[in-house]
Amino acid sequence: MIMLDPPGRTPVDAPNSPPHKRRAHLVRWGWAHVPSWVRWGAGCGAVAALPLIGMLVALFRAGWAPIDDEATIAWQSWDVLAGHGPLVGHFTAASLDLQHPVFDPGPLLYWTFAIPVHLSPRTGLLVGVTLLGVASVVVACLAAADVGGRSAALIVGLGALIVGWSLSAQLDSTLWNPYAALAPFGATLIVAWAVAAGRLGWWPCLVVLTSFCAQAHLLYALGSMVLLVVAPLLGVVAARRSTSRVVGWRWAAAGVAVGAVCWAAPAWQQLTASRGNLSALWAATSHRGATTGLDLGLRNLSRGVALPRPVWLQPPTRQLILLEMPSVTWAIVTLTALVVVAGLGYWRRHHVVTAVSVVALLGDLSVVWAIGAIPVKQAIASLYMQYVLWLVGAMTWFALGYAVVALAGRRVAAFASVRLTGSTRQPGRVAPVLGILLVVASAFTTYWQFRDAASLGELGPSGGRARLTEATDRIAALVGSAPSHGNTRLAIETPEPWSMERGISVLRTAYLLRVRGWTPAVIAPGLRAQLDPVYSPRPDDPVLGVTAGPVPAGARLLGEVDFGDTTGPVHWTVWLRLRSSPK
Repeated sequence: MIMLDPPGRTPVDAPNSPPHKRRAHLVRWGWAHVPSWVRWGAGCGAVAALPLIGMLVALFRAGWAPIDDEATIAWQSWDVLAGHGPLVGHFTAASLDLQHPVFDPGPLLYWTFAIPVHLSPRTGLLVGVTLLGVASVVVACLAAADVGGRSAALIVGLGALIVGWSLSAQLDSTLWNPYAALAPFGATLIVAWAVAAGRLGWWPCLVVLTSFCAQAHLLYALGSMVLLVVAPLLGVVAARRSTSRVVGWRWAAAGVAVGAVCWAAPAWQQLTASRGNLSALWAATSHRGATTGLDLGLRNLSRGVALPRPVWLQPPTRQLILLEMPSVTWAIVTLTALVVVAGLGYWRRHHVVTAVSVVALLGDLSVVWAIGAIPVKQAIASLYMQYVLWLVGAMTWFALGYAVVALAGRRVAAFASVRLTGSTRQPGRVAPVLGILLVVASAFTTYWQFRDAASLGELGPSGGRARLTEATDRIAALVGSAPSHGNTRLAIETPEPWSMERGISVLRTAYLLRVRGWTPAVIAPGLRAQLDPVYSPRPDDPVLGVTAGPVPAGARLLGEVDFGDTTGPVHWTVWLRLRSSPK
């Protein structure tokens, strides 16, 4: 008997054909039941985050290790699970009086990296920052896909690739707290857009992101807190003006609960300590004296938005020299355009446009305030605070471009959403190939960029970071070989004469000793003020000395270390005195 296919069914559509088999596998795995925006957001985020993995591999191969502020961050992260868990954030330059130091608002930065640092004391911080960046990019693409569809997810992913490419050589191998919060703040802008557009379920995620950024560095505090409050207010308005949405309040309860967990430690410190850090921080930032001014903040914003090539579209360079600053014209024009677009979107009930415009506007204004409020005595801080311009500049361009497409009329929108015509099977073959090529190109480009930067910069054989790492590893090994005499405390004497490299070596050496079970104390007042009081020296503490001179009387020689810093080659003598002299 000859069986014929029923009318309308071709052999390709038969139940045993490969497409149906693939569909059956997807249904069995549950992937086919995942919403389309989740699949697109996760896919775009994974591609956009791949260069971060390339960065991780390159820095691993270059022998990256924490020094200076990175060693302090790793040290405090280690303490989260090893006792003396900090209740405040990193030491901030807003503290001008070292007798009363001031810290960033909270320890969420240390909580985030506690597990990676314990798993790998040398590279845990690097892995933690990388994973945080990957998660931030994926979350940003997911939020964009939820509120703006596939096109928004693709644009956000592409923007993350461009911004990461432009910053790859500038940030180099530095993982300070203002740099570690760059990716989370970028995700904050996109998630705030989703919340302000009426996707209120994203608000608990926004609470986590804004809490992390605000506690990591003061640069992000104002913008994060403003977005945390304004975004849900706009979202409630957008949801109530839409006839298809009903506003519930479970999102608010979940966000409040998450916020209580994120801010429990700084609130407890404020209520129980003799000198609350939050109130001290407010006093320090409210009485800064002369500041760099609003003009400098607007000029910096112009760098982030000015045509034809804002800073985030410029190729990566080792150092960004700012001999000439643009005028404030571009900043004023951009801020005015965002206000007009937000009003127009609200009038036309296009809440997505209103949301993205308001978020971009608030991000721009927060950066203008943060840079303009830098005290004149600390104007050097603008060199590492400038990198937030890459984020707000890209967000501003995205907001204005999205508004033009959304408000220009049906023809432009139809042109932007046009699909390829022809064979229905062709796009399914072309898209994966293009995606794979983009992934490979992004990963290899970033890997080679960081490899070259590492070999020529601070991580190279002659770089300061590599030499400091080798010297401090040698010092820690010498201390570990000496008998402790039953005392796990050890005070570290700052080498004299003072130099930046020798001060940095004290912090890294202290971190290495803390990991090995010691309780290191720092004698230098400037470094001691940045740490928990438990690490202050006591009169009966053994003293570890690293000096360029001979061994002091009563001390025992542990070994010698050769090192070269900005003052020239130095021969360090490492010695140990079992009991310090009376003070």
